[in-house]
Amino acid sequence: MRRVRYLLFVLIACLYSSALFALPGLMEILSRKEPSPGFLEVRKAIRAGADVNKPKDDGLTPLMTALANGVDKLIIKELINSGADFRNSEVGILGIATKFYVETDVLEILIEAGCKVDSESLRTAIACGNLANIKYLIEKADKSQYFNEKGIGLLHWAAADNANPALITFLLEKGFSVNGTDNFNQTPLIFWSRSNKSMEILKELLNAGAGINHRAVKGYTPLIWAIRSLNVTQENALSLMKMGADVNLADDEGKTPLMWAASYEEKHDTVRALLQAGVRAGKKDKAGLTALDYAISQAKDIETVELLLPH
Repeated sequence: MRRVRYLLFVLIACLYSSALFALPGLMEILSRKEPSPGFLEVRKAIRAGADVNKPKDDGLTPLMTALANGVDKLIIKELINSGADFRNSEVGILGIATKFYVETDVLEILIEAGCKVDSESLRTAIACGNLANIKYLIEKADKSQYFNEKGIGLLHWAAADNANPALITFLLEKGFSVNGTDNFNQTPLIFWSRSNKSMEILKELLNAGAGINHRAVKGYTPLIWAIRSLNVTQENALSLMKMGADVNLADDEGKTPLMWAASYEEKHDTVRALLQAGVRAGKKDKAGLTALDYAISQAKDIETVELLLPH
């Protein structure tokens, strides 16, 4: 009986000791912030049998986790050389790399290993704004990836998501048309008008010859889009007006920029600016409605109504 108890004690002690001194798993190492994951401990975990493709509960594989943690490029190489698979990932590996690496070294490693540059990777790089990464990926991408299935191109994305005028200049020099349209007849300037708050980007597009009164699907102009969008401030619309946008140019339903501004709450600064610019306030759309009608029925903004009443 004593021998059984002794053996049981030894077994428990061994199990406790193993748990206490067990090496951390590969994913635990790669997820660690401080101290940064080391190359040798990663290699040791892999050689001990760690699965380089086993994802966490959130779906991130060891390679994705390593990239998101910005680990040393030697660790990325070790994972790839050990069989880390990036080809069947629903998450763009190159896109992750552009978010967390300033230099192009890791991108070079991934592309040399066979990772293809797709349109989504290019879009992510543009959104991150690192010009070196963007230039490198564009040079490595097939030109078919410069546009997605909706006809949206790199210059559209740059106009919408980027705050670096140098990127606009670079893309224009690469041959992208400042008035190129997607499948909905939308130009880069329209993408800017509804998504971007950088006035430098606006100036860059207009200096390159962007059509300030271009009509997209439904006849929406950059000015109408700037007024309709909830992603930007009224400054976008006001800037377009200062740059020469036609304040009376209506959409396909006859709805003018003033009518659109009157349809939203807290757009009275835009309404005031349009009135000061000399819009025809009493104009009716195809439904027979005026800007005042829209202000009363939709926006219910007292200040807007008061501005329109004398007209």
